[in-house]
Amino acid sequence: MATTFRSLSLQKKQPTHYLVKFTACGSFQVRSKGFFKCDGEIIDLGLYEVQYGSKKQVATAVVLASGTEMDMTAKKLDREISEDNRSPTPSPALSPTPSPRSPTPPPSPPTPPPRSSSNRQSDKMPTLRIPARRRKNTNKQQKKKSTPGNVILTGSPPSSDEEQPPPAPEILTPQPPAPAPTPAPAPGPTPAPAPAPAPGPRQATPGLLAVDSDNETDEENTVPADMIIPDDRLIILKDRAHSAGNFASILLKELMPHLFGQENLRNMYNWNGGGINAKKEVCPRAKLAVRQYVNHYYPECEKRRNIRNVVVHKVNEALRRPSVKACRRRILETPNANE
Repeated sequence: MATTFRSLSLQKKQPTHYLVKFTACGSFQVRSKGFFKCDGEIIDLGLYEVQYGSKKQVATAVVLASGTEMDMTAKKLDREISEDNRSPTPSPALSPTPSPRSPTPPPSPPTPPPRSSSNRQSDKMPTLRIPARRRKNTNKQQKKKSTPGNVILTGSPPSSDEEQPPPAPEILTPQPPAPAPTPAPAPGPTPAPAPAPAPGPRQATPGLLAVDSDNETDEENTVPADMIIPDDRLIILKDRAHSAGNFASILLKELMPHLFGQENLRNMYNWNGGGINAKKEVCPRAKLAVRQYVNHYYPECEKRRNIRNVVVHKVNEALRRPSVKACRRRILETPNANE
């Protein structure tokens, strides 16, 4: 009795795989029950929604047969061989996913446009072949031919007498127009070199800082007449400064004392002007005088970098910060609240 029940259970064993054919593209696949989007029993020749790729790629397919995976794979090969359609079967991933309610037929292939008579004539025309020329030097580079219109034809004909394939089409490379030759300067007498300045020590007095003259080059390197400081006063200011930056700030206070008064007009000025607070520029004549005096007593400040890092920095600091003496005086005059 137990043997009879076992044989019946083997006969009623459910199939594990199904051979399906997708209605949209006509391709065959072997799918297990997990790929069917249905909960009921799967029967042959039934239409079901079957997954052919990822979880979202689902299309309608008809079940052709059911059984084991090996049997369904063999039937799939037989079906593909027996198909009379020789055109390649498109993959279901490339075909549009049809909806289960309204299946749409696959789009018909586009018909090629009729060929015109001109195309037929061009097919019948014989292909012209350019005969190859011999070259004496085979190691020579491509020969260039200049044509009107500043165009160069470049090509490399075969160097042997054997049969060669037709040469590649020649490329037209535009050439820029040649520049006009510049006339050479007429020969003339060589100018004599300028005499070198006589070596000697720099004067310790501002005698080199002359007043304004009519020469433009002298005006750029001289101190204005109304801003000349006597020698004894310059020596006192230099001894008080002890550095080029302090000397420049003291000179600016000496030349423009009205900026350092009680109104504190100095807060409105800067060496070059501008900045975040849109300050005004210091008088260019005063800047020239300060630069000339500093260069005279401190020759290392003749470089622009030293002027920017030493002189300009100290002058802007003097214009921005309050006077040290005024701060000390205010501290002494302010009564102590604890007393």
